[in-house]
Amino acid sequence: MKKTNKIISERETRVLLENMYSDINKIAEGQSLTDSRLSGLEKTVFELIEVKPEIKTISMAVMELSSDVKAIDTRLSAVDSRLNAVDTRLKVVEKKLDENLDRHEKRIAKLENKVFA
Repeated sequence: MKKTNKIISERETRVLLENMYSDINKIAEGQSLTDSRLSGLEKTVFELIEVKPEIKTISMAVMELSSDVKAIDTRLSAVDSRLNAVDTRLKVVEKKLDENLDRHEKRIAKLENKVFA
């Protein structure tokens, strides 16, 4: 019986070792995948680090352009106000011209009536 127990014990040990070997292989594969993913992340981080100064430069340029746009908007508002003032003056001038034209047409009509009557 001792031999039988020893054989069974050896078989159990082999089965356990095979299971452990399988588990170790799975852990190694998982570690390999993790390493691969970490390498990809490292590459991405390095790319971002390289891009970061460019992003700061772009950000500063956008702030400058924003400031320029605000200045242009302010100037445009001033031009718009002046244009509205000119439009108002032009309407006054047109009204006066229409009034003068009406008066002159009436005068001409009176003169024509006197001359040709």
